[in-house]
Amino acid sequence: MRILRNRRQAGEWVSTSVYSTTSSTSCSSSGHSCDSPTEPAFRHVGRHSTGFHVWRVEHLQVVTVPRDQWGTFHDGDSYLLFASSERDQPAGPHTRAREVRGAPLEQHVHVWVGGAAGPDESGAAAYKASELDEALGGRCVLHRELQGFESTRFLAYFKHVGIRVLKGSVSSVGAAEPSASLAALAGGSRLFRVSGRPGRRCPVVTELPSVAWRHFSSGGVFIVSTPHALMLWMGRYAAAAERLQAAQVAAAMRDEGQPRALVLVDEGREVLLPADKFSLMTEALDPRRAALEVHHSPPPSHGAHGLDALDLERAKDRPRVTLYHCADKDDTCMVTEVKSGPLDHSDLSHSDSYIVDRGSVGVWVWLGRLVGERDRVEAMRNAQGFVRKKGYAAHTPITRVTDGCEPAEFRCLFRTWHAAAPVAKSSKTKAKSATTVHTRLDALALRDSPRLAADLRLLDDGSGDARLWRVSRAGLVGVAARRAGRLHSGECYVLHYRYGHPPQHAIFYWLGRTSSGERQATAALWASEKGREVADESGCEAIIVRVLEDREPPSLRAIFKGRLAVLSGEAPPGDDSSSGLPASFLLRVDGSQTYDTRSVQVPRRPSSLRSSSVFVLRSKRAGWFLWCGRSSTGDEREMAKRVATSAGGADLIVVYEGQEKDDFWVALGGPSLAVEEYAVEAKEIEEDSAGHQDTRPARLYACLGASSSAFAVEELPNVSQEELCPDEILILDARDTIFVWIGRNASREARQKATNLAIEYLKTDPASRELDTTIVLLRQGHEPPMFTGFFNSWDPHMWNDYQSFDEVRANLEGRPIPNLSQQSQADLPCIREFEDQDKFPLQLLLDPDISHLPHTVDVFRKELHLTHSDFMSVFGMDYPTFAQLPLWRQHSLKKTAGLF
Repeated sequence: MRILRNRRQAGEWVSTSVYSTTSSTSCSSSGHSCDSPTEPAFRHVGRHSTGFHVWRVEHLQVVTVPRDQWGTFHDGDSYLLFASSERDQPAGPHTRAREVRGAPLEQHVHVWVGGAAGPDESGAAAYKASELDEALGGRCVLHRELQGFESTRFLAYFKHVGIRVLKGSVSSVGAAEPSASLAALAGGSRLFRVSGRPGRRCPVVTELPSVAWRHFSSGGVFIVSTPHALMLWMGRYAAAAERLQAAQVAAAMRDEGQPRALVLVDEGREVLLPADKFSLMTEALDPRRAALEVHHSPPPSHGAHGLDALDLERAKDRPRVTLYHCADKDDTCMVTEVKSGPLDHSDLSHSDSYIVDRGSVGVWVWLGRLVGERDRVEAMRNAQGFVRKKGYAAHTPITRVTDGCEPAEFRCLFRTWHAAAPVAKSSKTKAKSATTVHTRLDALALRDSPRLAADLRLLDDGSGDARLWRVSRAGLVGVAARRAGRLHSGECYVLHYRYGHPPQHAIFYWLGRTSSGERQATAALWASEKGREVADESGCEAIIVRVLEDREPPSLRAIFKGRLAVLSGEAPPGDDSSSGLPASFLLRVDGSQTYDTRSVQVPRRPSSLRSSSVFVLRSKRAGWFLWCGRSSTGDEREMAKRVATSAGGADLIVVYEGQEKDDFWVALGGPSLAVEEYAVEAKEIEEDSAGHQDTRPARLYACLGASSSAFAVEELPNVSQEELCPDEILILDARDTIFVWIGRNASREARQKATNLAIEYLKTDPASRELDTTIVLLRQGHEPPMFTGFFNSWDPHMWNDYQSFDEVRANLEGRPIPNLSQQSQADLPCIREFEDQDKFPLQLLLDPDISHLPHTVDVFRKELHLTHSDFMSVFGMDYPTFAQLPLWRQHSLKKTAGLF
């Protein structure tokens, strides 16, 4: 592919040669020798300092934006934003400027281009961004942000204050600086759209061209601001998250400046407002024109609730990743496809530049540390040319990263990513924790150190009470204590573990590699049933852990005290009370602690041996042997002895690699000549065991459309407890473990699909993840330390003051705040049943021809598909009250309304 560098357009990234300034000559030709930026506005930015800064481009000059105006933008202007923090740590307005030595920094430069900004302003901003990057060593991450399509990282900076996009340009408005106060937006009548969504904690308030009904739509939430009142208008298909964020924005606008009335209006209820509120609305709009002029967008398509067209497109492109090599020749960038995913770190060369293409999700440019100056200068323009050549939308995200300074969201695109220096790693390291602990572990230590629990993936030290069942066609069959820990590859098991004070519960379901799909599905159902039993009996929500053979987490291994053994085949009939061991077998034992040790039955032949492990051999005739590979450690040998003892091996013959006698080889099933076969096999295994340490941090994602057939995720750049919203389901990706956090207000359908959400996440990961990764389901308020330890701080009382939209609305309208905790247990399922149904316009549901109705409508219970406001209008009561009426009365009301 040939990319010509053509004439600039609005939002086009430019090279430093486009603008000729004296400041640019003070840097060396390499662009990496300046200790501080040369632009006067950048003088407070240090190469080795953390900090956060915002600048605006005015008359092609960079002007510092005061702190109290951060988050306010004008659509006719372009802005620069700089964020610097320690690597993989959050940054934002709260970041303090301080010098950091001895730790790598992660520095991001964002160029925000307003929708009405001209090419000169956007070009100047891009040039200044390049100048800032060069002065800081050329290692910043450069982002192009277009209005309305900002990256999640950019929005995360302003999650506490939101973003306000006002009309026009500061330079055209006048010399007066724009105020960041929301109350300052009250001058005259103005219309704003509030954009919010699940997973996005930053509401975006955008001023619209005029106050007119034609700018309203059924899928949005809008605020009309007049000198005397604020009107919050909510479309019938607006997402719950958008309503909540808009209500919070409206409350903030009301509370700042002069007191004003706040009126909440549901679509279709404009003319039914009380006289005083109706009068306030007429200051800006004629309520009687709403039904005629509002853009009545169709209801969300089935299976796409909470997702717009761009979300669906990006969800489709999420698994996609393609690597292209870039080479500059005769003022033309030659782009050649290298491979389609999955990608590995080794695919990148230090002396080259590449484009990582993810379609609508975004385009990345990667620069090796040895590339030439021209490649660095033209990288962003090449990427923009690539986007145009591929026919992608102009708003496709473009980000440039440099060798050694890649942010976490780039590193996660690769199947493997290693530190600068290789780290020796045996094949059994995958099953071990990344943290080595030399001190004694107990339940109290893990409870008091959540970070340690998270690093080790431990619930406790395994000192709790466990009960194990095998899944059979007839149900669950209890496994005797003497056999606990001996699992068969052709079976599935359910384990209930009770631990801690006060008691906590975990339900594990273990799926053997050769077990049937039917039995695995049954195990999942039984695990859910056991979880419900725990909740009914104790009031405590158990965590549910899906475990596949060979991927047993330390939390499960610890329960068996290092005695977990996986045997081949199915359990013999009626064998659950016996030892369950075959007469002759070979076990490979991996691990050096009680929480990381497992053993697995391997073929009883010399080629199964490897120098990095310890093996337990039992021969019906020759007895018990403990074979120790030359690379095994003393701790590993001690754990192997424990495994052998628990299996009944009282008189062990210890054999060291290279000192075997003929009786050992005979017991292993072959003559001494088999040593040659073993030596070749062991050498190949050892050569494959070298690797690199994966340094990627845990990452947090919000699930979009979790209650529908569509699935998308949006990354939340900061792994913070504040991101865990009670209305949502979130995924914490810890590489070897996927945690699914279920908010207490999440929909019933989303809760039921939690495991499938995690599996779908793994399937669509561009890094080609393994589907046997451990999945942990946990509910809000019942998080174990091995989850909370991933967060810098954890406050179990943080959600005490959380208010749902209904509670916020009641508070704004001066009504008693509804308290669902005071509802009867019979009412709660009724409320959830109504809330979980697809909603449609009343006129559509009144159509007597059922063939015209969407296929998701229950034609016998059309009332469930009314919006709350329509239901109140038709029946004069809410749904829980309606549901308590006798059936004959319900039918009578439905007939009167035309819904029967």
